[in-house]
Amino acid sequence: MTRILIADDNDQNLYLLQVLLRDNGFEVIPARDGREALELARQSPPDIIITDILMPVMDGFALCRAWKTDERLRDIPFVFYTATYTEPADEESALSHGADRFTVKPAAPDELLAALREIIDTYEAGRLEPTQAPEQEEEVYLKKYSETLIRKLEAKMQQLEEANRAMENTIDDLRRTEQALVEER
Repeated sequence: MTRILIADDNDQNLYLLQVLLRDNGFEVIPARDGREALELARQSPPDIIITDILMPVMDGFALCRAWKTDERLRDIPFVFYTATYTEPADEESALSHGADRFTVKPAAPDELLAALREIIDTYEAGRLEPTQAPEQEEEVYLKKYSETLIRKLEAKMQQLEEANRAMENTIDDLRRTEQALVEER
């Protein structure tokens, strides 16, 4: 039975993925963050890992770097499954960190299972192409990592600014409505 380690800090996502995988014949080992996933993998290496990127304690990028530099784990397929990092630049960054696959949540169950079976079959047949090894030089790695985080933070800031402007417009509309109602009395 194929053993899949899954890491996600969102209880609902973790549960849904566990049910889907178990119902399709996989043994599932859950972890709530990257550090826990890495500890579990070092104790008993899985056949594949599926992990979110945005997690507390150790995020997916740091987990991928540690995974791909660990002698016992580096050849085990590493799959990112994320709802936060969804841009093409995010996929490029994830693959440059050493991930074997990048999938955006939510994926249709059949599509996700087909992708997992494909990567497992390819790995078991010895045909999984070696991924680009993560940058060994800490400075280069940290620069790429920082660029990715900054890009995400800038996008979130822009979303917050837009939401704030919309909220201010709604407040202004409510004040005008309130004033009009007071004047009608």
